[in-house]
Amino acid sequence: MPIQFPTLLQDSWNFIRNQRNFTFIGLGLLMLVQLLLFYFTPKLAIDPTTLTPEMLDKYARESLLASLPVLLISAIGILLHILLVMNIKSINNGQYHHFFQHIGTAFARILPFIGLYILMSLPMSVGSAALVAGAAGGFSIIAFPLMITGIFIFVKWCLAAYVYLVEEPQKRVFETLSFTWQMSRGKMGILFLFCLLSYLFPTVITSLIGNIGGIGRVLSHIVAAFLSLFVTVFGFRFYQAYRQI
Repeated sequence: MPIQFPTLLQDSWNFIRNQRNFTFIGLGLLMLVQLLLFYFTPKLAIDPTTLTPEMLDKYARESLLASLPVLLISAIGILLHILLVMNIKSINNGQYHHFFQHIGTAFARILPFIGLYILMSLPMSVGSAALVAGAAGGFSIIAFPLMITGIFIFVKWCLAAYVYLVEEPQKRVFETLSFTWQMSRGKMGILFLFCLLSYLFPTVITSLIGNIGGIGRVLSHIVAAFLSLFVTVFGFRFYQAYRQI
Protein backbone atom coordinates (compact mmCIF):
# COMPACT_ATOMS: atom_id res chain seq x y z
CA MET A 1 0.00 0.00 0.00
CA PRO A 2 1.57 3.35 -1.04
CA ILE A 3 2.14 5.97 1.64
CA GLN A 4 -0.25 8.92 1.34
CA PHE A 5 1.74 11.88 2.64
CA PRO A 6 -1.21 14.36 2.65
CA THR A 7 -3.21 11.90 4.78
CA LEU A 8 -0.31 11.45 7.20
CA LEU A 9 0.12 15.21 7.52
CA GLN A 10 -3.59 15.64 8.22
CA ASP A 11 -3.56 12.77 10.75
CA SER A 12 -0.59 14.36 12.51
CA TRP A 13 -2.38 17.69 12.76
CA ASN A 14 -5.52 16.00 14.09
CA PHE A 15 -3.42 14.16 16.69
CA ILE A 16 -1.91 17.42 17.92
CA ARG A 17 -5.33 19.07 18.15
CA ASN A 18 -7.00 16.14 19.91
CA GLN A 19 -4.26 15.26 22.44
CA ARG A 20 -4.37 18.58 24.27
CA ASN A 21 -2.54 17.54 27.44
CA PHE A 22 0.32 16.01 25.46
CA THR A 23 0.45 18.96 23.05
CA PHE A 24 0.30 21.67 25.72
CA ILE A 25 3.09 20.20 27.86
CA GLY A 26 5.23 19.06 24.93
CA LEU A 27 4.98 22.35 23.06
CA GLY A 28 5.61 24.36 26.22
CA LEU A 29 8.77 22.40 27.02
CA LEU A 30 10.01 22.58 23.43
CA MET A 31 9.52 26.35 23.41
CA LEU A 32 11.40 26.62 26.70
CA VAL A 33 14.32 24.61 25.30
CA GLN A 34 14.40 26.73 22.13
CA LEU A 35 14.32 30.03 24.02
CA LEU A 36 17.03 28.85 26.44
CA LEU A 37 19.21 27.89 23.48
CA PHE A 38 18.62 31.33 21.98
CA TYR A 39 19.58 33.01 25.25
CA PHE A 40 22.63 30.90 26.13
CA THR A 41 24.16 30.35 22.68
CA PRO A 42 27.48 32.26 22.70
CA LYS A 43 27.61 35.27 20.42
CA LEU A 44 30.90 35.56 18.51
CA ALA A 45 31.99 39.13 19.21
CA ILE A 46 35.72 38.73 18.51
CA ASP A 47 37.54 37.57 15.41
CA PRO A 48 39.88 34.80 16.67
CA THR A 49 42.34 35.50 13.83
CA THR A 50 43.17 38.89 15.40
CA LEU A 51 44.19 37.41 18.78
CA THR A 52 47.67 36.61 20.06
CA PRO A 53 48.38 32.98 21.10
CA GLU A 54 47.91 33.89 24.79
CA MET A 55 44.65 35.70 24.12
CA LEU A 56 43.49 32.88 21.83
CA ASP A 57 44.04 30.30 24.60
CA LYS A 58 42.00 32.39 27.04
CA TYR A 59 39.31 32.94 24.41
CA ALA A 60 39.11 29.17 23.75
CA ARG A 61 38.64 28.43 27.48
CA GLU A 62 35.96 31.09 27.82
CA SER A 63 34.17 29.82 24.71
CA LEU A 64 34.22 26.27 26.08
CA LEU A 65 32.73 27.38 29.40
CA ALA A 66 30.10 29.43 27.59
CA SER A 67 29.17 26.36 25.52
CA LEU A 68 28.51 24.11 28.54
CA PRO A 69 24.98 25.45 29.16
CA VAL A 70 24.19 24.92 25.47
CA LEU A 71 25.35 21.29 25.68
CA LEU A 72 23.21 20.73 28.79
CA ILE A 73 20.14 22.32 27.19
CA SER A 74 20.71 20.28 24.02
CA ALA A 75 20.82 17.09 26.12
CA ILE A 76 17.52 18.11 27.74
CA GLY A 77 16.11 18.63 24.24
CA ILE A 78 17.15 15.11 23.24
CA LEU A 79 15.58 13.71 26.42
CA LEU A 80 12.39 15.59 25.57
CA HIS A 81 12.37 14.15 22.04
CA ILE A 82 12.64 10.63 23.47
CA LEU A 83 9.74 11.38 25.82
CA LEU A 84 7.64 12.69 22.94
CA VAL A 85 8.08 9.54 20.87
CA MET A 86 7.42 7.23 23.81
CA ASN A 87 4.32 9.21 24.79
CA ILE A 88 2.99 9.09 21.23
CA LYS A 89 3.48 5.33 21.32
CA SER A 90 1.58 5.13 24.63
CA ILE A 91 -1.26 7.27 23.29
CA ASN A 92 -1.43 5.09 20.20
CA ASN A 93 -1.67 1.99 22.44
CA GLY A 94 -4.22 3.57 24.80
CA GLN A 95 -1.73 3.53 27.70
CA TYR A 96 -1.03 7.25 28.19
CA HIS A 97 -1.43 8.52 31.76
CA HIS A 98 0.76 11.61 32.07
CA PHE A 99 3.55 13.27 30.11
CA PHE A 100 6.41 12.15 32.36
CA GLN A 101 5.41 8.51 32.80
CA HIS A 102 8.42 7.35 30.74
CA ILE A 103 11.01 9.70 32.26
CA GLY A 104 13.05 6.86 33.83
CA THR A 105 13.17 4.91 30.58
CA ALA A 106 14.07 8.08 28.66
CA PHE A 107 17.06 8.71 30.94
CA ALA A 108 18.19 5.11 30.48
CA ARG A 109 18.05 5.43 26.69
CA ILE A 110 19.51 8.89 26.19
CA LEU A 111 23.19 7.89 25.82
CA PRO A 112 22.52 5.07 23.31
CA PHE A 113 20.16 7.44 21.49
CA ILE A 114 22.87 10.11 21.22
CA GLY A 115 25.32 7.48 19.97
CA LEU A 116 22.77 6.34 17.42
CA TYR A 117 22.26 9.88 16.13
CA ILE A 118 26.03 10.46 15.90
CA LEU A 119 26.43 7.31 13.80
CA MET A 120 23.52 8.39 11.59
CA SER A 121 24.88 11.89 11.03
CA LEU A 122 28.64 11.27 10.95
CA PRO A 123 28.96 10.33 7.24
CA MET A 124 27.00 13.41 6.16
CA SER A 125 28.99 15.61 8.58
CA VAL A 126 32.25 14.32 7.10
CA GLY A 127 30.92 15.02 3.61
CA SER A 128 29.85 18.54 4.60
CA ALA A 129 33.24 19.26 6.16
CA ALA A 130 35.01 18.00 3.04
CA LEU A 131 32.79 20.17 0.86
CA VAL A 132 33.47 23.28 2.96
CA ALA A 133 37.20 22.55 3.04
CA GLY A 134 37.19 21.99 -0.70
CA ALA A 135 35.40 25.29 -1.29
CA ALA A 136 37.90 27.14 0.89
CA GLY A 137 41.02 25.54 -0.56
CA GLY A 138 39.98 25.01 -4.13
CA PHE A 139 38.17 22.16 -5.85
CA SER A 140 38.37 18.79 -4.09
CA ILE A 141 37.64 15.73 -6.20
CA ILE A 142 36.45 13.67 -3.21
CA ALA A 143 34.28 16.31 -1.48
CA PHE A 144 31.18 15.91 -3.64
CA PRO A 145 31.16 12.06 -3.63
CA LEU A 146 31.62 12.12 0.16
CA MET A 147 28.68 14.48 0.54
CA ILE A 148 26.44 12.37 -1.71
CA THR A 149 27.44 9.21 0.18
CA GLY A 150 26.75 10.91 3.50
CA ILE A 151 23.29 12.02 2.39
CA PHE A 152 22.54 8.52 1.07
CA ILE A 153 23.50 6.91 4.40
CA PHE A 154 21.54 9.48 6.41
CA VAL A 155 18.41 8.86 4.34
CA LYS A 156 18.85 5.09 4.75
CA TRP A 157 19.05 5.51 8.53
CA CYS A 158 16.63 8.42 8.97
CA LEU A 159 14.07 6.26 10.80
CA ALA A 160 16.58 4.64 13.17
CA ALA A 161 15.40 6.76 16.11
CA TYR A 162 11.85 5.44 15.73
CA VAL A 163 13.10 1.87 15.33
CA TYR A 164 15.09 2.20 18.56
CA LEU A 165 12.24 3.74 20.57
CA VAL A 166 9.19 2.00 19.10
CA GLU A 167 10.13 -1.56 18.16
CA GLU A 168 9.47 -4.36 20.65
CA PRO A 169 11.52 -6.06 21.88
CA GLN A 170 13.91 -3.13 21.94
CA LYS A 171 16.93 -3.43 19.67
CA ARG A 172 20.47 -2.40 20.52
CA VAL A 173 22.13 0.46 18.64
CA PHE A 174 23.87 -1.61 15.95
CA GLU A 175 20.89 -3.95 15.66
CA THR A 176 18.76 -0.85 15.10
CA LEU A 177 21.04 0.41 12.33
CA SER A 178 21.15 -3.01 10.64
CA PHE A 179 17.37 -3.43 10.86
CA THR A 180 16.75 0.10 9.54
CA TRP A 181 19.17 -0.39 6.64
CA GLN A 182 17.57 -3.68 5.57
CA MET A 183 14.09 -2.20 5.86
CA SER A 184 15.01 0.69 3.53
CA ARG A 185 15.72 -1.50 0.49
CA GLY A 186 13.64 -0.40 -2.48
CA LYS A 187 12.13 2.50 -0.51
CA MET A 188 14.69 5.28 -0.98
CA GLY A 189 12.29 7.53 -2.88
CA ILE A 190 9.77 7.47 -0.03
CA LEU A 191 12.49 8.01 2.57
CA PHE A 192 14.00 10.91 0.62
CA LEU A 193 10.63 12.66 0.48
CA PHE A 194 10.18 12.03 4.21
CA CYS A 195 13.57 13.65 4.89
CA LEU A 196 12.65 16.68 2.79
CA LEU A 197 9.44 17.17 4.78
CA SER A 198 10.94 16.38 8.20
CA TYR A 199 14.39 17.98 8.02
CA LEU A 200 14.81 20.37 5.10
CA PHE A 201 11.41 22.07 5.08
CA PRO A 202 11.38 23.00 8.82
CA THR A 203 14.97 24.26 8.57
CA VAL A 204 14.15 26.48 5.60
CA ILE A 205 11.03 27.89 7.30
CA THR A 206 12.78 28.76 10.57
CA SER A 207 15.78 30.22 8.72
CA LEU A 208 13.55 32.49 6.63
CA ILE A 209 11.76 33.73 9.74
CA GLY A 210 15.04 34.19 11.63
CA ASN A 211 16.51 36.24 8.77
CA ILE A 212 13.81 38.86 9.30
CA GLY A 213 15.83 40.05 12.29
CA GLY A 214 14.63 41.51 15.57
CA ILE A 215 11.48 39.77 16.75
CA GLY A 216 11.85 37.34 13.86
CA ARG A 217 14.81 35.69 15.60
CA VAL A 218 12.70 34.95 18.68
CA LEU A 219 9.70 33.97 16.57
CA SER A 220 11.83 31.51 14.61
CA HIS A 221 12.55 29.58 17.83
CA ILE A 222 8.85 29.44 18.71
CA VAL A 223 8.02 28.19 15.21
CA ALA A 224 10.89 25.69 15.48
CA ALA A 225 9.34 24.31 18.68
CA PHE A 226 5.97 23.77 17.01
CA LEU A 227 7.54 22.24 13.90
CA SER A 228 9.63 19.93 16.10
CA LEU A 229 6.48 18.65 17.80
CA PHE A 230 4.62 18.28 14.51
CA VAL A 231 7.52 16.52 12.78
CA THR A 232 7.87 14.09 15.70
CA VAL A 233 4.20 13.13 15.44
CA PHE A 234 4.45 12.99 11.65
CA GLY A 235 7.56 10.80 11.88
CA PHE A 236 5.75 8.35 14.14
CA ARG A 237 2.75 8.20 11.80
CA PHE A 238 5.06 7.78 8.82
CA TYR A 239 6.93 4.95 10.54
CA GLN A 240 3.66 3.13 11.23
CA ALA A 241 2.71 3.33 7.55
CA TYR A 242 6.27 2.52 6.44
CA ARG A 243 6.31 -0.73 8.43
CA GLN A 244 3.26 -1.93 6.49
CA ILE A 245 4.77 -1.65 3.01
